[in-house]
Amino acid sequence: MICTECGGKTKVIETRESELFTLRRRRECVACGERFNTYEVHERVVASAQDAMQKKARAIAKQIELTKLRVLAANRLHEGADKLAAELGMHPKSIEKRARKGREHLKKLRDRANKL
Repeated sequence: MICTECGGKTKVIETRESELFTLRRRRECVACGERFNTYEVHERVVASAQDAMQKKARAIAKQIELTKLRVLAANRLHEGADKLAAELGMHPKSIEKRARKGREHLKKLRDRANKL
């Protein structure tokens, strides 16, 4: 390692484990006496962290793709229902109107049943 001030050679004065899989080394320049710290991370840890991030990114991309497929399938289902209603001569608004009336009728029946 070279000195950050003069570019001379340095020696390690002290080595400690700082965080998980990280070494902190206290260094001193032989020429000018400047002291500084360096931190070393093991390559295997960096590689495994990168692998984990890549796996997570792939999983997220897969979920996004599955969501897109589900939306496409739902849209196709709605289009098919609209085509069927058109073939049967039923307008989508009339279907919606009938469904609303049916829900209102069921609500009235439930209210009557609750009063008994």
